[in-house]
Amino acid sequence: MRKWQNEIDDDLTWRENELLYLKKIAFDTKDDKAKSVIILRSLWIMLYAHYEGFCKFVWDIYLDHIECANVKNKDLSKSIMMISLSKILNKHRKGMTNESLCEFSDIQYPEYLEKCAIFSDENKLSTNSNLYPNVIKENSQKLEISLSSLDEKGIKTNIKALVQRRNDIAHGRKMYINNLDEYKIYEDSAFTIMIDLACKVIDAIEKKVHLKDKVVMQEE
Repeated sequence: MRKWQNEIDDDLTWRENELLYLKKIAFDTKDDKAKSVIILRSLWIMLYAHYEGFCKFVWDIYLDHIECANVKNKDLSKSIMMISLSKILNKHRKGMTNESLCEFSDIQYPEYLEKCAIFSDENKLSTNSNLYPNVIKENSQKLEISLSSLDEKGIKTNIKALVQRRNDIAHGRKMYINNLDEYKIYEDSAFTIMIDLACKVIDAIEKKVHLKDKVVMQEE
């Protein structure tokens, strides 16, 4: 198994184990109404945290892999090259005159294309602290990844509810989860997306989807 696969598998496993531990506490306290309310609300918050955290982790794994491969910007697919150059382009866009724009286009931009891709915290993909289905879809498209799980029945609705109800809890509203069976529906939806994303990123790395001229190659 390749290094990035191990990292993704390990990250998913510890998140699953932490939620499993909390679910055990929820089961053990189900007959104590006061404790049950607290643990189920905590479990919901933690589910969202792991859903968002894992997606961000996998996106970063992909971009870190590209950076470590020392690929020049000009050799990247257009959408991924735009991620690499976003910090530079945003910086130069501000207050540009026609003269400076021409200079940038003729001299500096070609120089940036010859540089190897770099993905810092400033130009990596963001979850916007509310990882709604449209955000994960847009970010995945930037990486040229298509998540079929988003089209499965009920997934988008459940993820929207996961985010909205997490916000309700965080903002002090009295939002309650009735029982573990109700919680499990949303956990299944979140993990469906998480596993789909992990598989698609692993496949994209192996097939070198990030390259402008894509070639399927076996790495040593």
